[in-house]
Amino acid sequence: EYQDSLLPAWFMQSLVADIAYLNLAIKKPLVNDPPHHWLKVVLQQCADRPDAIAIKQNGRTLHYRDLYEHIITLRQGLVDHGIQSKQVVAVYLPRSYHVLAAACAIMSLGAIYCPLDVTFPDIRIKSIVEDASPVLCLGLGSRSKGVNCPWLNILSLAKIKQLPETISLSLLPFDPAYLMYTSGTTGRPKGVLNHHVGLSNRLMWMLQHYSASSEDVVLHKTSLGFDVSLWEMFIPLLTGGTCIIANEQDQYQPQILVNLIQTHQVTLCHFVPSMLRMMLSQNTIAHLDSLRHVFLSGEALSPTLANKALNSLPKETRLHNLYGPTEASIDVTACEITKNATNITLGHPIQHTRIFIVDEYHKPLPTDTLGQIAIAGVGLALGYYEQPALTQQAFITLPHSNERVYLTGDRGKWNKQGKLEFHGRMDRQIKRFGQRIELADIEANLMGCSEIEDVVVEPINQGEDTHLIAFLILTKPQPEQDAVSLIKYQLSKRVPTSMQPEDYRVYTAFPCDHNGKIDRLQLKQDYQMPRSHSRHYHQATADENDIKFKIEAIWRNILGRVDTKPLTAFFDEGGTSMALVQLQYYIEDGFGVSLDLMSL
Repeated sequence: EYQDSLLPAWFMQSLVADIAYLNLAIKKPLVNDPPHHWLKVVLQQCADRPDAIAIKQNGRTLHYRDLYEHIITLRQGLVDHGIQSKQVVAVYLPRSYHVLAAACAIMSLGAIYCPLDVTFPDIRIKSIVEDASPVLCLGLGSRSKGVNCPWLNILSLAKIKQLPETISLSLLPFDPAYLMYTSGTTGRPKGVLNHHVGLSNRLMWMLQHYSASSEDVVLHKTSLGFDVSLWEMFIPLLTGGTCIIANEQDQYQPQILVNLIQTHQVTLCHFVPSMLRMMLSQNTIAHLDSLRHVFLSGEALSPTLANKALNSLPKETRLHNLYGPTEASIDVTACEITKNATNITLGHPIQHTRIFIVDEYHKPLPTDTLGQIAIAGVGLALGYYEQPALTQQAFITLPHSNERVYLTGDRGKWNKQGKLEFHGRMDRQIKRFGQRIELADIEANLMGCSEIEDVVVEPINQGEDTHLIAFLILTKPQPEQDAVSLIKYQLSKRVPTSMQPEDYRVYTAFPCDHNGKIDRLQLKQDYQMPRSHSRHYHQATADENDIKFKIEAIWRNILGRVDTKPLTAFFDEGGTSMALVQLQYYIEDGFGVSLDLMSL
């Protein structure tokens, strides 16, 4: 019965205990509507609460009856196009109720949901589509330039006149459910294939652990290419609660997010730490009394930021630090943060998940000893899509327990209190704005620029920020500013903002160590980072009364530079999308004006 499974027989047998909580027999396919499958629960909510509000966005309200109609319409459209189990279906849509309905429709057929982030450059989208080879892509209007596969405009689908009362689900526990892409070392993104039982485990754990109910209102604002978006979409639907959807352009605008939370009385929401830092700049955040839980993940959380958040948020709001790679169904550990914490840990594993700390030979290490974090349990992904060699390298069998684990590349340890601690990466991978990034991926894309002969990209830590610096050797002598401007433009067409360096330095030759290898440490030492970034606009002095000088002072504080040039563009000075939001806030605060972010 499992001859088509991507998992070996020994692994299936080892998980009998783990999936017992679903009341499923490991040797029996999940046919005739598995009672505990998360999607079955969502569909049941549609039937039980047809008049309850499921989704709100831009003043529009969708009830559970409307959501069910959208799911059925899309599902029938997929059936009419011949979509079958285990086929990849891409979704190229902005964050909206269309996406929620599409994800449910795709997975209800046993097909694989593959979201494409509409904010990504066409070249990035093209790379993902080429790798995933979707049999169909759902979108709005005409086909996007980067999507080279069959296209279905969802607005062209006719409404179903007679809605079926139920949808029959025929799913195996380890059937693939969704495919999400992360940064790869080759310059091309790599797809991670996750299954239904892993997603069900993560969602059901969250429902139980945080006592989610139909009274909860969840803010959905995370990029669709980030797996956190899955629980933002489905947790409210599982409880019969309400999902508040933020527009694509609003996810980095603190004041708009504060207004959404306040207006809709949001109870559960998620931020990456860098975004939380920006949210705390809003004085009104202390009045968000509806918030029960704020979840943080995607980046390391510092004690300073955690304590600032707890001191700024309403006293009843609870703060949680979650951890988990894309390779393990969203999150694998959780920890509630208390006030005055001096050490932020990853806490303990969630249900049906185990964490090991292993040495270079993959043997377990004792308490309080640093090693590599390895993850086991039902949340483990099937592997990297169509990349068996890479899968075999990252998903291994532990010699001491014959257990399949994913080697995260994260360094950590169990402390003496029995909590998991994170101590950085073991390779050249970093987290920025919640996105996992391979520095080699950026380097490979930069090497695609005709002006570059060689390149090294290194992170520079400045306070709680991580800046990317690109060290270049050009193919021919040319004005540095012209070359860098052209390189920045070309890179912006290849990779998302989170993968674009803040600064560039041109060399005629890179320094080398005694083995003749590029001395990356020397490059970082050579790079003289300007003064520390200030997150607060300082009072103008007498010399700064002129508007131009006031704005220049704001630039210097945000960018951490003393040498900003009046005629150089903000992004050319090292500005990012996140920094632009800060610029908007400080100009509004300093001048008492209101600015539109897109115009700015």
